[in-house]
Amino acid sequence: MEKKISEINIGDIVALGYRDAYCWYEGEDSEGFDDNIVCMALGEVVRFDNDNLILSFVKKEGKPETGLLIPIISIIEDVPTRKIFEVKKEVIGKTAGIFWKDISIFYDNKIPNESPKMYTEGVIENISDNYLTVSNPTTLKTKEGVVENHPKIQPLVYRIPRSLITNIEIHG
Repeated sequence: MEKKISEINIGDIVALGYRDAYCWYEGEDSEGFDDNIVCMALGEVVRFDNDNLILSFVKKEGKPETGLLIPIISIIEDVPTRKIFEVKKEVIGKTAGIFWKDISIFYDNKIPNESPKMYTEGVIENISDNYLTVSNPTTLKTKEGVVENHPKIQPLVYRIPRSLITNIEIHG
């Protein structure tokens, strides 16, 4: 039986669908990207609050060894209750700074306390029901006080789930 987010408890084994960001590099084709694509994760719930859910895939000596921190807002349910960041079509073609949360994988029992804070700057190319597409993006990730480029190699296109966007600043 499938559980809704409000019915999940610590220790439950769950299969969750969620939206994550995607990027493409030179030579890769993003034309066939399905706007309804959903990532799946299966694991034991080890922490759960109003903002994030932490799943463990592997335990070592009873402790979560490997898993994911997933912002609650990105989890897909049968009846969506999440707010999706509103973006007006007039911003297409403009340079913008997009602030958003990200999914975080952890290893060696180093469970993050919060989702990484992301900042992507680029030209808004497209707005769909579920994603914002940014071309020529530069992205910075802040995780546990450390700021770094993400990904390490700059992609040509970044698709950010609208459910993970917290703010947008239009630059021109």
